[in-house]
Amino acid sequence: IDSFFKDELQQILSNIVIRTTRKQVKKYIEFTDRIPHSEILKPTDNERELYDKITKIIQEKYEEGIEIFYLMIIQRLVSSSNDAAKHALKLMKKHEYVDQMEYDELIEISNRIKIDTKAIELLKILEQQKDEKFLIFVEWRSTLAYLAKLLTKNGYTVTQFYGDLNLFERNESVERFRGETQIMISTSAGGYGQ
Repeated sequence: IDSFFKDELQQILSNIVIRTTRKQVKKYIEFTDRIPHSEILKPTDNERELYDKITKIIQEKYEEGIEIFYLMIIQRLVSSSNDAAKHALKLMKKHEYVDQMEYDELIEISNRIKIDTKAIELLKILEQQKDEKFLIFVEWRSTLAYLAKLLTKNGYTVTQFYGDLNLFERNESVERFRGETQIMISTSAGGYGQ
Protein backbone atom coordinates (compact mmCIF):
# COMPACT_ATOMS: atom_id res chain seq x y z
CA ILE A 1 0.00 0.00 0.00
CA ASP A 2 1.28 3.40 -0.92
CA SER A 3 1.98 5.26 2.32
CA PHE A 4 0.44 8.33 0.67
CA PHE A 5 -3.00 6.70 1.00
CA LYS A 6 -2.49 5.28 4.51
CA ASP A 7 -4.71 7.84 6.29
CA GLU A 8 -7.47 7.42 3.71
CA LEU A 9 -7.36 3.63 4.07
CA GLN A 10 -7.48 3.87 7.87
CA GLN A 11 -10.54 6.13 7.61
CA ILE A 12 -12.34 3.69 5.29
CA LEU A 13 -11.48 0.69 7.47
CA SER A 14 -12.52 2.47 10.67
CA ASN A 15 -16.09 2.44 9.33
CA ILE A 16 -15.94 -1.34 8.92
CA VAL A 17 -13.49 -2.67 11.54
CA ILE A 18 -13.92 -1.94 15.21
CA ARG A 19 -11.00 -2.79 17.45
CA THR A 20 -11.98 -3.65 21.01
CA THR A 21 -10.15 -4.95 24.02
CA ARG A 22 -11.06 -8.02 26.02
CA LYS A 23 -12.08 -5.73 28.89
CA GLN A 24 -14.52 -3.85 26.67
CA VAL A 25 -16.34 -6.94 25.39
CA LYS A 26 -16.31 -8.82 28.70
CA LYS A 27 -19.71 -7.24 29.39
CA TYR A 28 -21.38 -9.41 26.76
CA ILE A 29 -18.91 -12.20 25.94
CA GLU A 30 -18.06 -14.76 28.59
CA PHE A 31 -14.37 -15.66 28.66
CA THR A 32 -12.62 -18.42 30.52
CA ASP A 33 -10.43 -16.87 33.18
CA ARG A 34 -6.75 -16.88 32.36
CA ILE A 35 -4.59 -17.95 35.25
CA PRO A 36 -0.95 -17.34 34.39
CA HIS A 37 1.61 -19.06 36.55
CA SER A 38 5.15 -17.77 37.00
CA GLU A 39 7.85 -19.37 39.05
CA ILE A 40 11.51 -18.56 39.62
CA LEU A 41 13.47 -21.77 39.26
CA LYS A 42 17.01 -22.68 40.20
CA PRO A 43 18.80 -24.50 37.38
CA THR A 44 20.76 -27.67 38.02
CA ASP A 45 24.55 -27.47 37.99
CA ASN A 46 24.61 -28.94 34.47
CA GLU A 47 22.00 -26.46 33.22
CA ARG A 48 23.91 -23.56 34.75
CA GLU A 49 27.24 -24.76 33.32
CA LEU A 50 25.77 -25.16 29.81
CA TYR A 51 24.05 -21.78 29.95
CA ASP A 52 27.13 -19.97 31.27
CA LYS A 53 29.50 -21.51 28.71
CA ILE A 54 27.24 -20.74 25.76
CA THR A 55 26.59 -17.23 27.08
CA LYS A 56 30.35 -16.64 27.32
CA ILE A 57 30.75 -17.67 23.67
CA ILE A 58 27.88 -15.40 22.66
CA GLN A 59 29.51 -12.48 24.50
CA GLU A 60 32.81 -13.16 22.74
CA LYS A 61 31.10 -13.29 19.35
CA TYR A 62 29.33 -10.01 20.09
CA GLU A 63 32.67 -8.40 20.91
CA GLU A 64 33.97 -9.74 17.58
CA GLY A 65 31.17 -7.87 15.82
CA ILE A 66 28.75 -10.70 15.05
CA GLU A 67 25.19 -9.46 14.43
CA ILE A 68 23.47 -8.91 17.80
CA PHE A 69 20.06 -10.04 16.55
CA TYR A 70 21.38 -13.47 15.59
CA LEU A 71 23.19 -13.82 18.92
CA MET A 72 20.00 -12.89 20.78
CA ILE A 73 18.16 -15.69 19.02
CA ILE A 74 20.81 -18.18 20.10
CA GLN A 75 20.64 -16.87 23.69
CA ARG A 76 16.85 -17.21 23.73
CA LEU A 77 17.07 -20.76 22.39
CA VAL A 78 19.52 -21.68 25.15
CA SER A 79 17.12 -20.23 27.74
CA SER A 80 14.11 -22.18 26.49
CA SER A 81 14.94 -25.85 27.00
CA ASN A 82 17.78 -28.33 26.71
CA ASP A 83 16.47 -29.46 23.32
CA ALA A 84 16.42 -25.86 22.14
CA ALA A 85 19.97 -25.43 23.49
CA LYS A 86 21.06 -28.41 21.36
CA HIS A 87 19.48 -26.72 18.36
CA ALA A 88 21.38 -23.52 19.23
CA LEU A 89 24.62 -25.50 19.43
CA LYS A 90 24.03 -26.94 15.95
CA LEU A 91 23.53 -23.40 14.63
CA MET A 92 26.66 -22.23 16.42
CA LYS A 93 28.67 -25.06 14.88
CA LYS A 94 27.20 -24.46 11.42
CA HIS A 95 28.22 -20.79 11.57
CA GLU A 96 31.60 -21.69 13.06
CA TYR A 97 30.99 -19.93 16.37
CA VAL A 98 32.32 -23.08 18.04
CA ASP A 99 34.86 -25.60 16.80
CA GLN A 100 34.32 -29.36 16.96
CA MET A 101 36.01 -29.69 20.36
CA GLU A 102 33.88 -26.94 21.95
CA TYR A 103 30.77 -28.35 20.34
CA ASP A 104 31.47 -31.86 21.65
CA GLU A 105 32.12 -30.51 25.16
CA LEU A 106 28.87 -28.53 25.19
CA ILE A 107 26.83 -31.41 23.76
CA GLU A 108 28.29 -33.69 26.44
CA ILE A 109 27.08 -31.27 29.14
CA SER A 110 23.69 -31.06 27.43
CA ASN A 111 23.41 -34.86 27.28
CA ARG A 112 23.82 -35.01 31.07
CA ILE A 113 20.54 -33.10 31.41
CA LYS A 114 17.88 -35.79 31.26
CA ILE A 115 14.92 -33.53 32.07
CA ASP A 116 14.89 -29.73 32.33
CA THR A 117 14.20 -28.02 35.64
CA LYS A 118 11.34 -26.16 33.94
CA ALA A 119 9.83 -29.45 32.75
CA ILE A 120 10.08 -30.96 36.24
CA GLU A 121 8.19 -27.96 37.65
CA LEU A 122 5.60 -28.19 34.87
CA LEU A 123 4.98 -31.86 35.70
CA LYS A 124 4.46 -30.93 39.37
CA ILE A 125 1.90 -28.28 38.41
CA LEU A 126 0.06 -30.69 36.12
CA GLU A 127 0.03 -33.37 38.82
CA GLN A 128 -1.52 -30.91 41.30
CA GLN A 129 -4.30 -30.01 38.85
CA LYS A 130 -4.94 -33.30 37.09
CA ASP A 131 -8.49 -32.51 35.97
CA GLU A 132 -7.73 -29.09 34.47
CA LYS A 133 -6.93 -28.14 30.90
CA PHE A 134 -3.68 -26.33 30.16
CA LEU A 135 -2.59 -24.08 27.33
CA ILE A 136 1.19 -23.87 27.39
CA PHE A 137 2.96 -21.28 25.27
CA VAL A 138 6.56 -21.79 24.20
CA GLU A 139 8.79 -19.75 21.95
CA TRP A 140 10.51 -22.48 19.97
CA ARG A 141 9.34 -25.54 18.08
CA SER A 142 12.17 -27.61 19.58
CA THR A 143 10.81 -26.87 23.07
CA LEU A 144 7.27 -27.61 21.88
CA ALA A 145 8.32 -31.02 20.54
CA TYR A 146 10.31 -31.79 23.70
CA LEU A 147 7.39 -30.98 26.00
CA ALA A 148 4.87 -32.83 23.83
CA LYS A 149 7.00 -35.98 23.94
CA LEU A 150 7.66 -35.66 27.69
CA LEU A 151 4.03 -35.01 28.61
CA THR A 152 2.72 -37.79 26.38
CA LYS A 153 5.25 -40.17 27.94
CA ASN A 154 3.87 -39.14 31.36
CA GLY A 155 0.30 -40.05 30.39
CA TYR A 156 -1.11 -36.67 29.34
CA THR A 157 -3.06 -36.08 26.15
CA VAL A 158 -1.39 -33.35 24.13
CA THR A 159 -2.09 -31.43 20.96
CA GLN A 160 0.32 -29.07 19.26
CA PHE A 161 -0.34 -25.71 17.62
CA TYR A 162 2.29 -23.81 15.64
CA GLY A 163 2.68 -21.61 12.59
CA ASP A 164 3.53 -24.32 10.04
CA LEU A 165 0.21 -26.11 10.49
CA ASN A 166 -2.24 -25.60 7.64
CA LEU A 167 -5.76 -24.34 8.36
CA PHE A 168 -7.22 -27.86 8.56
CA GLU A 169 -4.50 -29.01 11.00
CA ARG A 170 -4.96 -25.88 13.14
CA ASN A 171 -8.71 -26.39 13.38
CA GLU A 172 -8.20 -30.09 14.12
CA SER A 173 -5.79 -29.23 16.96
CA VAL A 174 -8.18 -26.67 18.44
CA GLU A 175 -11.08 -29.16 18.28
CA ARG A 176 -8.99 -31.83 20.02
CA PHE A 177 -8.22 -29.34 22.79
CA ARG A 178 -11.88 -28.32 23.08
CA GLY A 179 -12.69 -32.02 23.37
CA GLU A 180 -10.83 -34.64 25.35
CA THR A 181 -7.24 -33.44 24.97
CA GLN A 182 -5.97 -31.99 28.24
CA ILE A 183 -2.99 -29.95 27.07
CA MET A 184 -2.33 -27.72 24.09
CA ILE A 185 1.26 -26.63 23.56
CA SER A 186 1.54 -23.67 21.26
CA THR A 187 4.10 -21.32 19.83
CA SER A 188 3.03 -17.69 19.46
CA ALA A 189 0.93 -18.72 16.42
CA GLY A 190 -1.68 -19.95 18.90
CA GLY A 191 -2.44 -16.41 19.93
CA TYR A 192 -3.69 -15.38 16.48
CA GLY A 193 -7.13 -15.87 15.07
CA GLN A 194 -8.47 -18.64 17.28
